[in-house]
Amino acid sequence: MAHNPAHRNEVLYRNQYSLYQISRYAILHSALEQAVVNQLLMHNPSNRTILPKLEQKDIRFLSLAEQRAFIAALPEGTAGRALYFILGTGLRVEELAGLRWSDIRGNYFTIAQTIRRNRDFSEDAATRTFLETGTPKTKAGRRTIPLSPKMQELLLTHRREQSILRLAAGNAWKENDLVFCTDIGTPYEGRNLNRVLHRTLQQVGLETMGVHSLRHTFATRAMEAGMDVRTLSEILGHAKVSLTLQLYAHSSMETKQKELEKMDSFL
Repeated sequence: MAHNPAHRNEVLYRNQYSLYQISRYAILHSALEQAVVNQLLMHNPSNRTILPKLEQKDIRFLSLAEQRAFIAALPEGTAGRALYFILGTGLRVEELAGLRWSDIRGNYFTIAQTIRRNRDFSEDAATRTFLETGTPKTKAGRRTIPLSPKMQELLLTHRREQSILRLAAGNAWKENDLVFCTDIGTPYEGRNLNRVLHRTLQQVGLETMGVHSLRHTFATRAMEAGMDVRTLSEILGHAKVSLTLQLYAHSSMETKQKELEKMDSFL
């Protein structure tokens, strides 16, 4: 593994390691470097570490027909609207969970907060998992995204419905300014969404997939619609356009069929 930190991270990035994996490696590497400085180790063993090259998993997404069936089957309520919002914006789950009403300005919104479930393996931890509120990890992640007319309409409806829930909850309501939250105002997690997602997919006879597949579906539809790749990359919060191309430069079966039909004119 390369000694130069910038080069090392570039190598890890090219080999499809996530930012989480890169940061964990960097922490370990730094700790071992300090051990060398403190003369606890003769050398840093991670300098010679050869990481296995990861195989890129197939991106799972809904076809256009599947997407329409899925949307038609979405239940009323917060979870259904949250899943629809991901399909219309391409947000990550932790970005959706952290979105606040104060982040929305008319026909656009800003990603300024994230909420994710994290793990605590310390001996004195009261619980092994906890909700962690933070900010986007990269400059590209801190972005402003326009709202389509349908998404604006969705948020108007959702805010009215949330007001009813707030009144019903009374003193139990926890005011966090969250757009998508539970019936008492607490953060709405990915596992909550997954349960509703799986039920809806099963209802329309589709294969089970995770919430992140809806983000992939958004990106795939955007590419099929001819959206500029740089624009899509910025909406998705990718650090590099090359990552967007690498992930989404594929074609759905409908697109392949449509393109192949053009070939009939040559036969």
